[in-house]
Amino acid sequence: MRSLRVWTVVFATGLGLVIAAAGAADKVGPKAGKSAETEREKRLGARHDSKLNEEIAAVFRSADTTYLVGDVTRAADLFNKVLSMAPASNFTIRAMTRLGDCSYELKKYDAAAAQYRRAASAMEDVTDEAEIAAGVRADYMVGQSYLAAKNYTTCFGAFRKFIDRHPTHALVNMAYQCIGDAHLAMAQYQQALMAYRMVGTVMDAKTAAAKRITPGGRLYLKVTDADVNVGEIPRGVKAIVKAASGDIEVVDLEPMGLRNPVFLGTIPTALAAPRQSGDLDKAFTEESATKIRQTLADAEKMTALARQKQQSAAEVDRSVEKTSNPAGAESKRAALTAEAEQLTAKAKASSDQACKQVHDGFAALEKIVAEWAPDQSVKNLAKSRAPSPATKPATTPTTKPAGDGASATAAATDPAAGVDVKAAMSKTISTSDEDETAAPTTRLADASAQGMSENEVEKIRLDVFAKPTTIENIDTRLSALSVWSRLLKRQFQRLEILGGDRIEIEYVDEIGPAGPQNIIRKDTVEIASDAEMDFVTRDGRERVTQVVLGGEILLRVEDLDRDVSNKADTIQVTLAALPKPDTKTAALRE
Repeated sequence: MRSLRVWTVVFATGLGLVIAAAGAADKVGPKAGKSAETEREKRLGARHDSKLNEEIAAVFRSADTTYLVGDVTRAADLFNKVLSMAPASNFTIRAMTRLGDCSYELKKYDAAAAQYRRAASAMEDVTDEAEIAAGVRADYMVGQSYLAAKNYTTCFGAFRKFIDRHPTHALVNMAYQCIGDAHLAMAQYQQALMAYRMVGTVMDAKTAAAKRITPGGRLYLKVTDADVNVGEIPRGVKAIVKAASGDIEVVDLEPMGLRNPVFLGTIPTALAAPRQSGDLDKAFTEESATKIRQTLADAEKMTALARQKQQSAAEVDRSVEKTSNPAGAESKRAALTAEAEQLTAKAKASSDQACKQVHDGFAALEKIVAEWAPDQSVKNLAKSRAPSPATKPATTPTTKPAGDGASATAAATDPAAGVDVKAAMSKTISTSDEDETAAPTTRLADASAQGMSENEVEKIRLDVFAKPTTIENIDTRLSALSVWSRLLKRQFQRLEILGGDRIEIEYVDEIGPAGPQNIIRKDTVEIASDAEMDFVTRDGRERVTQVVLGGEILLRVEDLDRDVSNKADTIQVTLAALPKPDTKTAALRE
């Protein structure tokens, strides 16, 4: 009996403990279960967001690739899909901007402006750098869309707002350029000039992008020196631009106004072997033309004085003194005649020297042109203008139209040079007599008083090639030489760079805080370029978006910063046919 009681008590006590434990579990259980459920939901949500971001990124990359290969319509559908998948993802602004690009490519400029404005307005509270860059570009493209649509009045306001919102961005220079183009299209030349003068002024932001240049682009220079432009006549300065590969160019910087301390200048660049345009100055300059004109003026003065001496000698020979004092009269006549002969000889020597300098100037420039642009040489020019052989029909044209001769072939071989010189030569170019104060002369400037066309300059070059320069034709040839040298300066003054180059700019600061010091101020620019690849037709002129099974694929790759030498580049491209994404399996995994 006692044993039975003991076990009963133990059993009852154990049951009480179990019941008590169960009651405690009922009190603590709901909170612990809810916390575990919350952590699990967070992990699932984070996993879902990560997966969604990966899918959005994949769709955006596919859409961007589709846009770059030229399938604009399909790319727009994919960019819209990016926005529908998540209206506020890390690709929202980029997708909106690309939608604007698609509309712009389709020439739907009003729709493009609306898309760009929508992308720019979505930049608030965005920290992603890629998204911010896309939004800034979209803000700029609003004005560009109106400019392309020739809605000039609206584009002015769009570009001005962009400049106000992003005053230190590099695209501000392009905005000023577009404002100038719009004013030029409206024949508002003064406003266009004011806008063009602002191009290149935004260079204060020392960002990495502002310190790089792509081969083929323009290098804008800005110098601030308050000690130079202090007189009544605006004065410019010069800067030396050096490329590590060897090219050295001197760039003229013009002041922005009277007593303005800011000076601006620009020079184009090209991916090519070094070629210093300073060699043109060694061949012929405007200072040389001024000296030649002074020599001709002095020769004419001596010729006029010799005539006076000869006339005086003739008067002495006819005077009364000839009868009364024959010896004295003869002595005077002989002295006057000798002086006249000496003056005539000096005048002829000076004229011959001037003719030789003009002829040598043509020869030196022809030598440079034959080396730098053989298609523009005088020999090829003579061949193109030669009469057609008798065996060919008389109706067959054998010469190029006027104004489409040597420069046209140069444009085909060297677009960066030919386009500029062709545009310059399409108009008559003023000679140095119009914009420089030359020495006084009594000679008639038959060609210097007016401009010369390309055709006239080419005719004079051919004439110089066939006949020597004489006192009869020196005026026309000297004027043509001045015009031609300035045209060649416009055509060939550019900075030749290679992909691995480093550009150094030097400016001599003549006056410093302690007076005349001639301190050399320096700055550097790096070379950078983004590669481009296209699927193109066999002739390389058009993009292709579809290929036929079993057909050939022609690739064109442009990567300027790989070209670090004059040798041919090699590049390796890997192509892969990727399977279509399995969206059903991805949906099941969700």
